[in-house]
Amino acid sequence: MPTSEVCRKHWLIQGTFYMFKSQYGGMEVSDAAKLRAVTDGERQAETPAAGGHDAGQRCSERSAGKELTTSSERRAAALRVI
Repeated sequence: MPTSEVCRKHWLIQGTFYMFKSQYGGMEVSDAAKLRAVTDGERQAETPAAGGHDAGQRCSERSAGKELTTSSERRAAALRVI
């Protein structure tokens, strides 16, 4: 199947396809599984422990009792969540 058809089928830009191909093209399935396990472990280490506050709770606690009146204040509060 030509690259253009693969990209069209999976909604990819050809540049993205070739970038992924250059990074992961020579991997075997077992190598990809190991890489996924490592990245999943890193992702779990970054997340807060069970019972911790999530970003939405932190933002609402910071702005508790405050009314966000201007668009710039609302934008700043949304960026703190992210």
